[in-house]
Amino acid sequence: MEKESDPRLYEISYLVKADDDQSAAVEAASVSGAIEKEHGIVTSQNSPVRKTLSYPVDGAKDGWWGWIKFMAKPEVLAAIEGELKEIKQIFRFSIFKINKADMAERPARKRRVVPVPPAEKTDIAEIDKKLEEMLGN
Repeated sequence: MEKESDPRLYEISYLVKADDDQSAAVEAASVSGAIEKEHGIVTSQNSPVRKTLSYPVDGAKDGWWGWIKFMAKPEVLAAIEGELKEIKQIFRFSIFKINKADMAERPARKRRVVPVPPAEKTDIAEIDKKLEEMLGN
């Protein structure tokens, strides 16, 4: 059984304001830096992806969305959240607790195989005959 002070697995999903993919990567690094500052361990992350927003946020119509999975003690989440609120380029962020049971490898999806009827054998001479009828030759 896990103790309250044991590190747990979390995910941060964030939306940042950036001009290009390089500046978005810098903002992603600042998010992971806030985690590492509080002694969290980043386990995986994606490269931020440009998304068109459903509605303007702070006057912007698009932003860069990314996620970071990390291990940290529950008592440092408030400090990480405070660090992220200080970063002005972040529009929105959410922190989720991930159950380790959910991280188990999913079984492979079964593909449905649709049987294809065998192709009918056709005679080339018969096709030529029908073409001549159609063309009027």
